[in-house]
Amino acid sequence: MEQVKESAPVETPLSPAKDDQVDAPVKNTVKAAAEGEATDAAAAAVGGTITGAVACLVVNDMPESLAFYVDVLGFKMFMGVDGDRQMTATDDAAVWPSIVFAYLTGTGVSETASDLMLATRNTEDAIGRAVGDGPLGKGVALYLKGPDPDVVAATLPPHVEVLAQPHTQWYGTREVTIADPNGYTVTVGKHTGEPCPVAGKGEGATDGKAK
Repeated sequence: MEQVKESAPVETPLSPAKDDQVDAPVKNTVKAAAEGEATDAAAAAVGGTITGAVACLVVNDMPESLAFYVDVLGFKMFMGVDGDRQMTATDDAAVWPSIVFAYLTGTGVSETASDLMLATRNTEDAIGRAVGDGPLGKGVALYLKGPDPDVVAATLPPHVEVLAQPHTQWYGTREVTIADPNGYTVTVGKHTGEPCPVAGKGEGATDGKAK
């Protein structure tokens, strides 16, 4: 009697999933859980999870620096501290020369993603000693989101140095880059939602005009 060979099963959309197909999401879940545990362990090792990161810029001239960040860029002064560690008025530029530390915000409310601190150079504290008496600004670049780069560029006082005129980057963000009074690089960027320009022009950017 001739033996009948069994045909291979035909898979259909209703066929049971293979083991490796079932295991894939499970493995991903296990991997994510493991990574989460590793992150929790790292946070526990330092006593807690980081909830914010605020830049503190050492400055040479506090009134000049406040004029730049408040008057030119639109930051709001949330808190000022004078040399006697006393709180100062935040809405009176006349007291700026007495301020050695300033806490600025983009929204007027602290503990947000737009916070920025300024501290007068002082070789008697740890940060001041680390900075020394050399030039400031090297290796530090701030990236500010929100304001219109073209408006910022059009309203800049003559003394503010423009490092890069308004242009659209290859990743679709309109940007202008300027220097603050201490030599720090400050870029103001705003996503335009426009298609990314062709890279390879200058710094991979275009001003949107035909060449």
